[in-house]
Amino acid sequence: MVNALPSGFVVSPRAAANLKRSLVLAIPCGLLLLLVLTLFGHPLAGFFVVLGLGLGWLSTLFVQRSVVRYRNGGTKGGFVGSMLGRLGVLTLAALLAVFLVRPDGAGLLAGIAIFQVITLLNAAIPVLKELRG
Repeated sequence: MVNALPSGFVVSPRAAANLKRSLVLAIPCGLLLLLVLTLFGHPLAGFFVVLGLGLGWLSTLFVQRSVVRYRNGGTKGGFVGSMLGRLGVLTLAALLAVFLVRPDGAGLLAGIAIFQVITLLNAAIPVLKELRG
């Protein structure tokens, strides 16, 4: 079984591998950005970028689990509710960071965005290779 949930349901191997590859790329990216931003005098911004990368990973993990639960008999309301709750928490965290820790809090938004780009590229590149091949 790959990425088994407590409920016994399984996330697809391709989705689990994509999330793992995204994390493997996000870690050095986060460390590099932390170092660069610290050298430019914004260590807190670097911390928020790393935190944003982590929140992006966590959000993607929760999306995968929600999809599996919904696919295996979950309710549409439960799926939508978990999605809205997750997006609400991320939005609230990002807005609080941006407004309370200016200007470095914007790093949280950057980290979330960077993780999404990494995830999309990880999903798109194999598809593009397959279409070419």
